[in-house]
Amino acid sequence: SRHTRAFVKIQEGCDVFCSYCIIPYARNPLKSRNPDSVVHQVQKLTAAGYREVVIVGTHLGLYGKETSGRISLLELLKRICRETSIERIRLSSLEPMDMSEDFIRFIRAEPRICRHLHLPIQSADDEILEWMGRPYSSADIQSMFAQLAAELPDICLGTDIITGFPGETEEHYNRIYNRLEEIP
Repeated sequence: SRHTRAFVKIQEGCDVFCSYCIIPYARNPLKSRNPDSVVHQVQKLTAAGYREVVIVGTHLGLYGKETSGRISLLELLKRICRETSIERIRLSSLEPMDMSEDFIRFIRAEPRICRHLHLPIQSADDEILEWMGRPYSSADIQSMFAQLAAELPDICLGTDIITGFPGETEEHYNRIYNRLEEIP
């Protein structure tokens, strides 16, 4: 009764297979929760007095992928905004490849989406990203962060960086550090 924030798990599993990650092997296959169930849970939480929900999942951007795209994370968020009166919606973590122009436009247009995104890029060096099996380059990262900052000037961005990745040299580390310094 003292809490104002609740967590709503919408998705489990991942099929990206980054070289450092055991999740695709250790957890169940990709599985998205039924959108009606998610919306109903948010409605119940709102009625119980919660003012904010945190949408969580192993890889949020993959929500709905196994349903042949019948519903995406963006469509689910639009539905939550349309069908509930929750005051704030926070996204726990999104992969950089999940940030489309439509998604950014939606965040800009919907004031209930919290202006905080956590985007675990893991590295900002092209060679390390390739070794990690990440599906983007350092230029993609810089472009995405610049677009987010331009479209959403009040946004707060966070990330995860893995340092000391096997094979990483001091030269790699310095490139990563310098590229991160350039990101808004």
